[in-house]
Amino acid sequence: MSGSRTLTDEQFAAGTTIDGNRLDRAMEDHERRVNNVRKGDLLRRFVQTQFVAGFLPDPIAAGALPMLPFMLWRNTAGSVSGTVPDAYLNPQRMKGVYKDDDLDPRVWTASFYFKHPIVIVDVLAFLQTDTTGTPYANTFTYGAPVPPHRATGDPVNDIDLLLTVDNPWRPEDQAANAVEIGRHNFRGTAEAFNRAGPPGAWPDLQTPHPGGALRGIAIHARDLNIPLHRDSRARLSLVIPHWTGDLPPWGVNPETEQYYTTTMTVLEEVED
Repeated sequence: MSGSRTLTDEQFAAGTTIDGNRLDRAMEDHERRVNNVRKGDLLRRFVQTQFVAGFLPDPIAAGALPMLPFMLWRNTAGSVSGTVPDAYLNPQRMKGVYKDDDLDPRVWTASFYFKHPIVIVDVLAFLQTDTTGTPYANTFTYGAPVPPHRATGDPVNDIDLLLTVDNPWRPEDQAANAVEIGRHNFRGTAEAFNRAGPPGAWPDLQTPHPGGALRGIAIHARDLNIPLHRDSRARLSLVIPHWTGDLPPWGVNPETEQYYTTTMTVLEEVED
């Protein structure tokens, strides 16, 4: 009987009366409940939403400074147009990233505001190149001269992927944020993907690509269950290195050596 009690307080059983007024009230209760379904009645309370972003850099337009949306990891006088401030609120844009005295990373950050609580379940970032090696030619393998503590032929291990949430009371102070996801110091070969040439038996299914087949790195943080509170501002950041001396495979402008796609999958609660 517990199921029927959630629909109406009118009960019809042996030893009770069944009259028109009680039947009308029971039917009205059923109509009100069906027309205003409660969250507890739903088998699936959350729906999936994906936030997709991409960046196709123009290697011809590369310059001394990073190409937007990439920025320098550190706020310095060299990155300021006009009067240099006496102090920076965030002298370092990120925390927890790989550091070296000969390293000046580049950061691409995308921010997301969530009015209601959500759950993050998956984060994926692609760094894609072409098998022809032009114009996106990153091999994701160190060459000569090599950065410190590496050897020629080693896979890169200097990429960072972070998801941070700003402090609600100090949202602009990045020293006060919370790091929810951090992928650091992983070998590029562990995240590599490669799409080989077209399958000979099904040529109609092979989409032509002007730069050859696709390959690169797929950084995948999967099977997550990270709840974020209401009014959260989350920042998804991809950090790539720039070594002193423009060392390979990143070179002078590391952000132009590959093109990018990011996808963040969240679960949002069903609303009335």
